[in-house]
Amino acid sequence: MIIFVAGIIFNELLLMAEGIADLKYQTIPYMNEALLGAAVILFIGGLLMNISIRRVEI
Repeated sequence: MIIFVAGIIFNELLLMAEGIADLKYQTIPYMNEALLGAAVILFIGGLLMNISIRRVEI
């Protein structure tokens, strides 16, 4: 659960930084890769939550 929440916070911070930079017509280098990393963290967090729930049910 902590990994998933950390992924959400990381994703939102990246999107906030991108929005602020967009107001000034600036680009942030490697933003696409950082957002991909945030998506991977979210996926892993969701996967681990799903695995842990299935272990409890068995």
